[in-house]
Amino acid sequence: MSDVIYLRLPASHRFLNVVGATIRAVLTRVEMPHAETFSYNVELAVHEICANIVDHAYENVFDASFDAQFILDEERLSIILIDQGRSFDPNKIPPPDLNDVHTGGYGLFLAKELLDEVTYQATQEGNRWILVKRLHS
Repeated sequence: MSDVIYLRLPASHRFLNVVGATIRAVLTRVEMPHAETFSYNVELAVHEICANIVDHAYENVFDASFDAQFILDEERLSIILIDQGRSFDPNKIPPPDLNDVHTGGYGLFLAKELLDEVTYQATQEGNRWILVKRLHS
C-alpha cells in the first residue's frame, strides 16, 4: 500500500521549503541507515527541480502554482511535479563543466546524480516531472 500526499504550491522560492519539509516528514516513516544523508540528498535534488520550475518554467509569470505529489511505498519515494509553465527539452541542457565553477546550471545534473529516476514530459496537461528514489539499494 502507498501513502500519498498532494500539495499545490505557489511558484515562488518562498514556498520551496514546504517541499523539503514534506520530504523529511515522509521519510521519517522509513527506517534506514544514514537516513539524514538520504533525506538531504532527496530534498536537494527535488528542490533543484522545483527551483527550475519557478525560475524557468514560470519566468516572469506571477500568481502561478505547481502541483506536487509524494508517493511512498515499501520500495521507493516518488515525487511527481506538474506545472503549466514554459516547457523545454532536457536533452538540450548540457551537463555542467565541473572544472569551470559557476553559480548556476547544476540543478538537473544534481537531480540525475542523486535520484534513481528523473523523467520529464511536456504534455497537453502541462510539464510533468517524475522523480524517484529507491529506499533500499
